Amino acid sequence: MPKTALFLGAGASKAFDYPTTKEFVNHLFGVLTSSSEKSILNLFLGIPDVSDVEHVLQIIDSVLNFASNPLFKGGRVKFPAHIEIGRTILDWSSFVARCELIKRKIISELHRQYEFDENKLEKIIECYDNLFGSIYPSVSRSMRAKEIEQMHVFTTNYDSVIENYCLEKQISFTCGFKSERGRRFWKPELFREFHGLKLYKLHGSLDWRETHDGRIEWVVTQEQVSGVSRRYRRNILIYPAQKEYFNEEPFRTLMRYFEEVLSVHDVCLVIGFSFRDPYINGIFLEFLRVNPNRKLIVVSPTASRNVEENLLQGDKKLKKQIICLDMLFGEEKTFKEIRNTLANLR
Repeated sequence: MPKTALFLGAGASKAFDYPTTKEFVNHLFGVLTSSSEKSILNLFLGIPDVSDVEHVLQIIDSVLNFASNPLFKGGRVKFPAHIEIGRTILDWSSFVARCELIKRKIISELHRQYEFDENKLEKIIECYDNLFGSIYPSVSRSMRAKEIEQMHVFTTNYDSVIENYCLEKQISFTCGFKSERGRRFWKPELFREFHGLKLYKLHGSLDWRETHDGRIEWVVTQEQVSGVSRRYRRNILIYPAQKEYFNEEPFRTLMRYFEEVLSVHDVCLVIGFSFRDPYINGIFLEFLRVNPNRKLIVVSPTASRNVEENLLQGDKKLKKQIICLDMLFGEEKTFKEIRNTLANLR
């Protein structure tokens, strides 16, 4: 069979009732308690191309970084005097304070919504057993773990679905962390050295933290860093939707591996991804351009539309290399179609 990489977007975890990042934003309106907080969220969502929680957090960070500039922080320059949001008028300091509060609520709710639920495990196992059975149909179930351990899996999801599946099925895997005196720290060299499934969490994870000395740790608990912490400076969970994040670890290295690994594969099976990340899109497009025999298989109820509008954006040259399955991940007919599509590429 063609050498196949796996890419999981939010739609892959939607099968287990985790919200997409766009759905999460709609959910936020029920979490934010004051009208001014909801007005600020509406203000941000009114900005062109802003539609999900990652974009909202990036804007909030921009506001907070601007407010922390010494010119404004010291009170020597006061700008702007007031912010008008719908029917709400806030002075600058109140606006900044509400942005900080909204960010804390978003991070807290992200952890609540995406934390692992043991009650979902049975469905997760069934679903991914079927998926890997579709990718390796000629391999017996008892021998399949060895094949799965050769795979490279990329995801933009924050949850620990794949980790828990691997643990339950006794599949060796790495996320790029190495044990050190009872703690686990970021060591991306493991992606080259490790013999097992490689899981690249391109947008971070609920259980990743940055320590005060700049190291990245995979922690046991998924409880968020909500304030000053003796050990941790911040959650490694969201990256800004701008190019600045390429200079930050672990995202810089994860994206480099994504590009390198795709370059040695024939097929990438993309499940539940809407192609709204320009940088990831660029890597997919380059993967196709380099070799006309390479394929993307895209699985999502809106796969054709997402590919046309978000990935290709009117460029028809690569369309023949993309196979769209407008189907819902998790259904038996979808796994059958994935199996048949891969079989036809052999």
